[in-house]
Amino acid sequence: ETPAPKATPEVTELSICYYSQKKEDFSAPIGDKTPLVAEYFPLTIEDPEIKWSTSDDSMLQLTVDKENPASVTVVGRKTGTAKLIVECYGMSTEIPVYIN
Repeated sequence: ETPAPKATPEVTELSICYYSQKKEDFSAPIGDKTPLVAEYFPLTIEDPEIKWSTSDDSMLQLTVDKENPASVTVVGRKTGTAKLIVECYGMSTEIPVYIN
């Protein structure tokens, strides 16, 4: 018997956080590594499918933690503003990153 497909969890809240502080935007000096985490609600979602992206790969380098895809390290590459985007089950959040 084929198991029923799992229902897609409904994410009610998704935010980008720096050491547990929700960020609306942030500044990243060129070359500095900034650890960020996607926080989602409800917390009962197991193994959430989290996808990180940026509006400009030439400005912002993203390294996603293979063990914990909710964690990403962001490095500014050149001066300007790029968006950091996180998606989880159809909900997405984005914040501007000011690279200086």
